[in-house]
Amino acid sequence: MGQAPEDIERHIHETRERLDENVSELRARIRSSLDWHNQMQRHPLASTAVPFAFGLMLSLLLGRALIGARRRAKSRSLLAAFAAGQRPVTGNRRLASWDEVIDALLSMGPQRARAVLSELLPAFKSYARR
Repeated sequence: MGQAPEDIERHIHETRERLDENVSELRARIRSSLDWHNQMQRHPLASTAVPFAFGLMLSLLLGRALIGARRRAKSRSLLAAFAAGQRPVTGNRRLASWDEVIDALLSMGPQRARAVLSELLPAFKSYARR
Protein backbone atom coordinates (compact mmCIF):
# COMPACT_ATOMS: atom_id res chain seq x y z
CA MET A 1 0.00 0.00 0.00
CA GLY A 2 2.94 2.26 0.16
CA GLN A 3 2.62 3.25 -3.53
CA ALA A 4 3.17 6.81 -4.46
CA PRO A 5 0.34 8.74 -6.14
CA GLU A 6 2.54 9.11 -9.25
CA ASP A 7 2.85 5.31 -9.52
CA ILE A 8 -0.91 4.89 -9.21
CA GLU A 9 -1.52 7.55 -11.87
CA ARG A 10 0.99 5.92 -14.21
CA HIS A 11 -0.62 2.51 -13.67
CA ILE A 12 -4.08 3.96 -14.39
CA HIS A 13 -2.75 5.69 -17.52
CA GLU A 14 -1.12 2.46 -18.79
CA THR A 15 -4.31 0.49 -18.10
CA ARG A 16 -6.38 3.05 -20.04
CA GLU A 17 -3.97 2.87 -22.99
CA ARG A 18 -4.20 -0.95 -23.04
CA LEU A 19 -7.98 -0.76 -22.87
CA ASP A 20 -8.04 1.78 -25.73
CA GLU A 21 -5.84 -0.53 -27.82
CA ASN A 22 -8.05 -3.52 -27.03
CA VAL A 23 -11.21 -1.59 -27.92
CA SER A 24 -9.64 -0.39 -31.18
CA GLU A 25 -8.58 -3.93 -32.07
CA LEU A 26 -12.07 -5.25 -31.23
CA ARG A 27 -13.68 -2.57 -33.42
CA ALA A 28 -11.37 -3.50 -36.31
CA ARG A 29 -12.26 -7.20 -35.94
CA ILE A 30 -15.97 -6.44 -35.85
CA ARG A 31 -15.71 -4.21 -38.95
CA SER A 32 -13.77 -6.93 -40.74
CA SER A 33 -16.26 -9.64 -39.84
CA LEU A 34 -19.26 -7.50 -40.87
CA ASP A 35 -17.74 -6.28 -44.13
CA TRP A 36 -19.48 -8.25 -46.88
CA HIS A 37 -16.66 -7.64 -49.38
CA ASN A 38 -14.20 -9.20 -46.99
CA GLN A 39 -16.54 -12.14 -46.27
CA MET A 40 -17.03 -12.79 -49.99
CA GLN A 41 -13.27 -12.92 -50.50
CA ARG A 42 -12.80 -15.25 -47.54
CA HIS A 43 -15.74 -17.56 -48.30
CA PRO A 44 -16.62 -17.36 -52.02
CA LEU A 45 -18.51 -20.66 -52.18
CA ALA A 46 -20.68 -19.98 -49.15
CA SER A 47 -21.37 -16.40 -50.21
CA THR A 48 -22.70 -17.71 -53.51
CA ALA A 49 -24.43 -20.89 -52.33
CA VAL A 50 -26.41 -19.34 -49.48
CA PRO A 51 -28.21 -16.66 -51.57
CA PHE A 52 -28.80 -19.21 -54.33
CA ALA A 53 -30.36 -21.70 -51.89
CA PHE A 54 -32.47 -18.95 -50.32
CA GLY A 55 -33.72 -17.83 -53.74
CA LEU A 56 -34.48 -21.39 -54.75
CA MET A 57 -36.48 -22.05 -51.59
CA LEU A 58 -38.33 -18.77 -51.96
CA SER A 59 -39.23 -19.50 -55.58
CA LEU A 60 -40.44 -22.99 -54.69
CA LEU A 61 -42.63 -21.69 -51.89
CA LEU A 62 -44.06 -18.84 -53.96
CA GLY A 63 -44.54 -21.10 -56.96
CA ARG A 64 -46.50 -23.61 -54.92
CA ALA A 65 -48.58 -20.85 -53.39
CA LEU A 66 -49.41 -19.42 -56.82
CA ILE A 67 -50.23 -22.83 -58.26
CA GLY A 68 -52.45 -23.54 -55.26
CA ALA A 69 -54.24 -20.21 -55.67
CA ARG A 70 -54.82 -20.86 -59.38
CA ARG A 71 -56.06 -24.36 -58.64
CA ARG A 72 -58.48 -23.06 -55.98
CA ALA A 73 -59.80 -20.36 -58.33
CA LYS A 74 -60.29 -22.91 -61.09
CA SER A 75 -62.03 -25.24 -58.65
CA ARG A 76 -64.43 -22.52 -57.57
CA SER A 77 -65.37 -21.66 -61.15
CA LEU A 78 -65.91 -25.33 -62.06
CA LEU A 79 -68.06 -25.96 -59.02
CA ALA A 80 -70.04 -22.76 -59.58
CA ALA A 81 -70.79 -23.89 -63.13
CA PHE A 82 -71.93 -27.28 -61.88
CA ALA A 83 -74.08 -25.67 -59.19
CA ALA A 84 -75.74 -23.46 -61.81
CA GLY A 85 -76.49 -26.52 -63.94
CA GLN A 86 -74.22 -25.37 -66.75
CA ARG A 87 -71.58 -27.23 -68.63
CA PRO A 88 -68.30 -25.91 -67.30
CA VAL A 89 -65.97 -24.31 -69.80
CA THR A 90 -62.27 -23.96 -69.03
CA GLY A 91 -60.69 -21.41 -71.32
CA ASN A 92 -61.90 -22.11 -74.89
CA ARG A 93 -62.35 -25.85 -74.45
CA ARG A 94 -65.02 -27.90 -72.79
CA LEU A 95 -64.27 -29.99 -69.74
CA ALA A 96 -62.45 -33.05 -71.13
CA SER A 97 -62.41 -35.30 -68.07
CA TRP A 98 -63.60 -35.70 -64.56
CA ASP A 99 -60.03 -35.40 -63.31
CA GLU A 100 -60.40 -31.64 -63.03
CA VAL A 101 -63.59 -32.03 -61.01
CA ILE A 102 -61.95 -34.58 -58.74
CA ASP A 103 -58.93 -32.30 -58.28
CA ALA A 104 -61.26 -29.45 -57.43
CA LEU A 105 -63.08 -31.51 -54.83
CA LEU A 106 -59.86 -32.84 -53.34
CA SER A 107 -58.41 -29.35 -53.02
CA MET A 108 -61.43 -28.30 -50.96
CA GLY A 109 -61.05 -30.94 -48.29
CA PRO A 110 -63.36 -33.84 -47.44
CA GLN A 111 -65.99 -32.02 -45.37
CA ARG A 112 -66.42 -29.12 -47.76
CA ALA A 113 -66.42 -31.47 -50.78
CA ARG A 114 -69.17 -33.58 -49.18
CA ALA A 115 -71.29 -30.46 -48.62
CA VAL A 116 -70.74 -29.25 -52.18
CA LEU A 117 -71.57 -32.65 -53.65
CA SER A 118 -74.80 -32.79 -51.67
CA GLU A 119 -75.74 -29.39 -53.11
CA LEU A 120 -74.63 -30.31 -56.63
CA LEU A 121 -76.38 -33.66 -57.06
CA PRO A 122 -79.61 -32.15 -58.46
CA ALA A 123 -77.58 -29.90 -60.77
CA PHE A 124 -75.41 -32.86 -61.74
CA LYS A 125 -78.47 -34.93 -62.67
CA SER A 126 -79.72 -32.20 -65.02
CA TYR A 127 -76.21 -31.84 -66.47
CA ALA A 128 -75.97 -35.56 -67.18
CA ARG A 129 -79.38 -35.65 -68.94
CA ARG A 130 -78.31 -33.12 -71.62
